[in-house]
Amino acid sequence: MTPEQQTAFYAKVAKTIGIDPGVVARHRGKLSQSVFAASLLASKGKVIDTYDGTQMSDNPTPEREIWGDGPFAHDPQRRAAAALHGLCRKDLGYVTSGPISRSASR
Repeated sequence: MTPEQQTAFYAKVAKTIGIDPGVVARHRGKLSQSVFAASLLASKGKVIDTYDGTQMSDNPTPEREIWGDGPFAHDPQRRAAAALHGLCRKDLGYVTSGPISRSASR
């Protein structure tokens, strides 16, 4: 591809996936899961958890373009709580408007 074609391609990919075109270009259109997780919500200072993509948190390293595993990957209690929350909400139809507190279950 010509440089102009590459730029147009990266811009199209960036628009499709919601990532900054500069990030897509730096990775030549091949974004890893960790780059995607760190980049999608970077403008809001957030990262997506790479274990559970429905979870996001404040980015502790906004200067880095790559995000590690995230808090859910190494915390079995959080993984179990997320699974139970999904079961209650989706399968049992129980929905609460209040936050779920870890301290409330201790």
